[in-house]
Amino acid sequence: IPLATGYETMLALAWISMAVALISVKRIPVIMPLGMIVAGASLLVAMMGTRNPAVGSLMPVLGSRLLSLHVMLVMTSYSLFAILALLSLVSLSSMRQVGRMSLVADVLLTPALFLLGAGIFVGAIWAEQSWGRYWGWDPKETCALITLLVYAVPVHRASIPMFRRPRPLHIYLLLAIASVLFTYFGANYLLPGLHSYA
Repeated sequence: IPLATGYETMLALAWISMAVALISVKRIPVIMPLGMIVAGASLLVAMMGTRNPAVGSLMPVLGSRLLSLHVMLVMTSYSLFAILALLSLVSLSSMRQVGRMSLVADVLLTPALFLLGAGIFVGAIWAEQSWGRYWGWDPKETCALITLLVYAVPVHRASIPMFRRPRPLHIYLLLAIASVLFTYFGANYLLPGLHSYA
């Protein structure tokens, strides 16, 4: 599966966002335009990345089947997090539906968090096979862990009273997308590490 470069992962994000929107549209009608926005933004970023494409052979470490599973799990979670951020933006701009939107956020947050955790776990297995260690505190690994922790906070609504109210939950989810953006773009393109080839 072509998922080894930044261009390919952005295309995957667009496909995943549309698939999530199409699968969920009957139960959550508002998700279709949000999925289309995420897909469009992903395609725009992918197009911007093709201006100066570097053609060459892949690194041997990128030939693993675990790579495809790892990237698909993580990109699916990123897609859900992006849809959650847009959902929060819509909810905050239209206070009439804020309660209903928080229920939708609850429905999307748990699978997104699970998929990110599973992606990190599969990535650790892949890292052990490729580099001989499960975890190496690479900038991308560390940023992914921070993103997991950031999104784990609102899942514990029972013990954090602030997140029982819809408005603070949506503000938090809207701000939390910054951790996803930095994990993908910052750790891939700005910080040196084993994941810098994306």
